[in-house]
Amino acid sequence: MRNKYMKIVARITAVATVLAMFATVQPAVAAGSATAMKDTMTREMISVASVTHVVTMTLPSAQTGTLDITYTGAGTFASFAFVSSTCGTGTSVNNTTASNIVHLTLSACTTPLTVTFTGTNPGTAGAYVATLSGTAGLAGTYGVPIVTNDQISVTASVSPSITFDVGADAVACSSAWASTVYTVALGTLTVGAVNRSDTSSVQHICTKVSTNSTSGVAVTVLSLNGASGLVSTSTPAHTIPSLSATMGAGVAGYGLCSMVGTTSGMAVTTPVGVTPANGVFSVTGCGGATPVIVAFTGSAQSAWTTSGPTSNAYAQFDVSAAISGTTAAHSDYADTLTWVATGTF
Repeated sequence: MRNKYMKIVARITAVATVLAMFATVQPAVAAGSATAMKDTMTREMISVASVTHVVTMTLPSAQTGTLDITYTGAGTFASFAFVSSTCGTGTSVNNTTASNIVHLTLSACTTPLTVTFTGTNPGTAGAYVATLSGTAGLAGTYGVPIVTNDQISVTASVSPSITFDVGADAVACSSAWASTVYTVALGTLTVGAVNRSDTSSVQHICTKVSTNSTSGVAVTVLSLNGASGLVSTSTPAHTIPSLSATMGAGVAGYGLCSMVGTTSGMAVTTPVGVTPANGVFSVTGCGGATPVIVAFTGSAQSAWTTSGPTSNAYAQFDVSAAISGTTAAHSDYADTLTWVATGTF
């Protein structure tokens, strides 16, 4: 009986031994490696301070424990200062970040992990490596470049530009107007009427300027005869004087006027240009049947100005003349108006 019992014990022991041989020991679960790691920096030039780093990575699983991100290379990052950190779920908080190491404490932190901090770049250019370590068991490395210069200066220059057009026309002045005629024909003057622009086919004067001058443009006009006005070519002593007055039939006079703001403007541009401002010829009543005119002085007189760059800015001017009953008869009364546009760059 005893022998039978001993055989049973021996068999049980043998089976236990065989089972023990095939048994496996369950290892501790490793945290694993982070993937898709990158550090987006605001500057990568040597020695630049206050550079912002935004580090992102994909975690293999929820992480708990410390995480150290250590930067190494030919030089040394300095003055790392923690800004913020976020997880998909869970938390990631600062744990005494200093110099070239970012220290974090993770608690059930799931992907994605984002860490933002600032620092000073090394003074030596080269490839730098960031290594993950800490009690969380998270592993991984990524690289960042530090370069001698990370900025390219882009320069350009703009040449000064100014164009000017002046002419006579029966069509209203506009930003699209272009000159083709250079004579204002007042026609035959009679005692009973004032001959003026825009009546009886008498043309007006258009002026147009485009310029990129920073201080704008000044348009002036100079009458050849000045106060003498319209002068007979054959008999220079006979004149129709230039006056500053309200014109009326039977009163000899000649002059110019404008309604800047009403018969002026500019092309619509981006950025918006500067519109014309009044000169000495801008008067109320310029366009009436008895127009108000301004006399010529014999010196260059301000027609209009702008205070800055403009595109196809334009202004219109009306010419008027009348005679008295004693104005000498001639077919050659004339004056020459010289227009000048001056840009200040």
